[in-house]
Amino acid sequence: MDRSDTKRIEEFIKDLSEAELLYLNRLIVERLKLVSQAKSTREMAKFNTGELVEFENSDG
Repeated sequence: MDRSDTKRIEEFIKDLSEAELLYLNRLIVERLKLVSQAKSTREMAKFNTGELVEFENSDG
């Protein structure tokens, strides 16, 4: 994404109503969760059966 894309997104967001912003927020949060899950799945696929592993949650 380049600077002009960012500027267009900013202008688009400025014109949204509260309800539209809340909807957009929900979409973004859902997308971030999917990205995080995909990342975790890719990382876990690197392990082999029998390996010793540790997991940390978002709280550390």
